[in-house]
Amino acid sequence: MRIQEIQTLLETKDGIDVILAEYQSCFDEISSVMEDLKNDNLATEPALMSAQTRLTGLYGSLIVVSKVCQAAKINIEAKEFVRLNEEYETNNPGEKPLSAAKLERMTTIEIGEWRTVRNIFEGYTLAAEKAIITCQSNLKNMKTERIFENANPERI
Repeated sequence: MRIQEIQTLLETKDGIDVILAEYQSCFDEISSVMEDLKNDNLATEPALMSAQTRLTGLYGSLIVVSKVCQAAKINIEAKEFVRLNEEYETNNPGEKPLSAAKLERMTTIEIGEWRTVRNIFEGYTLAAEKAIITCQSNLKNMKTERIFENANPERI
């Protein structure tokens, strides 16, 4: 999905569901690798290298969307803040203005879906990043163990 398409979809609440559905397979694959790591099912170098490569590709796909979601959340939050304030002032002429804290709380309620989608993408991006690091560490440990196992005891 192109960045412009993502930005356009994020302008509406309905678009959020479309984006989540589009990236569900990425989320599922990251969850699958995380489950394999949790259950120690990636016990060979080829399995770890494959998982690391897949995770790197998934991370690359999700990080951009995560950043676009973050920007959309901030932009919509600002627009909602202004809209709610103007709406209150229009409907309550001459009344005491709403406090910034109350407006912020009202805005928070209005942008919940955007905050959720941002958090979903951020969470899976972070999970992929941590899993990549774990795969790298496990590969390094396997290599070190192999070197020590194959070392000539007379040279040590």
